[in-house]
Amino acid sequence: MMESSGSIIVVSDAEGKPSQAIGEARPIDETNARLKVTFLPEYMRWIPFTHGDYWVLKLDPDYRVALVGTPDHKNLWVLSREPRLSDTILREYLDEARAQGF
Repeated sequence: MMESSGSIIVVSDAEGKPSQAIGEARPIDETNARLKVTFLPEYMRWIPFTHGDYWVLKLDPDYRVALVGTPDHKNLWVLSREPRLSDTILREYLDEARAQGF
């Protein structure tokens, strides 16, 4: 298992409404595409069974847009560094999600 981790900060939802979720992601294989993620406060992250599986399914070369889902195909996110995506890019990422069974 890889030891590196990174912070996840979500500052708005799909409608642009302010929200915040601060978490920690830890890669679980050499691809860095499969992650264990927790949104618990830092002092509680030691508690077992509180980390979810998140897989990076598609990532643009400039790290501006990512498609992330859970392996059970119940949750899916299109993440962007910009507040709005073009319809073309969003469609491309949603098509990829469908191709992967979402």
